Amino acid sequence: MPSLDHLPAPSKVAQDRRDTPRAEYDAIAAKALPLRPAPDPQAFVEAGAARFPWAREILEAIAQDLVGARFAWLRPTLLLGAPGSGKTALARWIAAYLGLDFTLYGVGGSSDASFTSTSRQWSTGRASVPLQAIRRAGCATVVICLDEIEKASHDRRNGAFADAALGYLERSSASALFDSYLECPVNLSAVTFLATANERSGVPGPLLDRLRTLRVPLPRAVDLPVIAAAIVAEVREERGLSADWLPDLSPEETALVARHFRGGSLRPLRRLVETVLAGRESLAPRH
Repeated sequence: MPSLDHLPAPSKVAQDRRDTPRAEYDAIAAKALPLRPAPDPQAFVEAGAARFPWAREILEAIAQDLVGARFAWLRPTLLLGAPGSGKTALARWIAAYLGLDFTLYGVGGSSDASFTSTSRQWSTGRASVPLQAIRRAGCATVVICLDEIEKASHDRRNGAFADAALGYLERSSASALFDSYLECPVNLSAVTFLATANERSGVPGPLLDRLRTLRVPLPRAVDLPVIAAAIVAEVREERGLSADWLPDLSPEETALVARHFRGGSLRPLRRLVETVLAGRESLAPRH
């Protein structure tokens, strides 16, 4: 972004509270922010396929954006798939592997255009969601995941998300997007936009025109060992435990889960794994 000298200088109180545009963004104004380097495309695919084996083709398509790339950036992409196919988890993993800050923006029910910034003429104001992410990360390359994009409200009384987001998905226009909070154009062309949706029919046509659509299949029965290990790892992290205290499922436990999982949504599978883990605790000897 350019210098913010066109805005009033913040008072000492505003500087301490960071509640004016310059107090919030002077630290990164008129500065070239760093760009994360792009990883090796093949290593990206193999690492992703080890975690999401049912999504290898998706990862291979995405990896094409990294071939010869100057920095980590992906084309605006819609991950389309049934509930429980792991779309949001995949988007989160992609950001983590690229080393980019990840913002999950729930589009479902969004009924205004505040994603793109809010003018200071109102009682409160804020920069666009992508620019907020850049400020937090101190880096120009970040990932914004537009979750459940097909569920955005079509009410246009306060502006519509679908209309407001169009310019952000065009790289040419994203290089000089006017931010009404900062009252100047900002360059967001290094921001990666991923989106998720359960069905294509609910996504407005103009958004679809700007998004590469990749269909995420449901996990398969053969993927169970990998998924179960990932679920147990998530539970360990949530509980603050080590693998010594909460080891992976044993072959017998995996076989028990397999009797009830023949492929499909990850949500019931997680409940099955958590039931097995709870069974361990109830059967554990008490001293």
